[in-house]
Amino acid sequence: MAKKTFFLKLNPPRASFTLDMTIEERAIMTRHIEYWKPHIQSGTTIVIGLVADPQCGYGIGVVQG
Repeated sequence: MAKKTFFLKLNPPRASFTLDMTIEERAIMTRHIEYWKPHIQSGTTIVIGLVADPQCGYGIGVVQG
């Protein structure tokens, strides 16, 4: 069976999130980064990262399953 590829858009809770995260939100984002590391290393996650859109930054990911 062929693998399926998915594009993920990860929407922040507010437009300014990437600029004004609270200490608690920054801690959650650190755990979020740690969560994705094994998926990147295994190759199931092709790319993941931040899009620095001046209107509202957001995350993207391309994963295979």
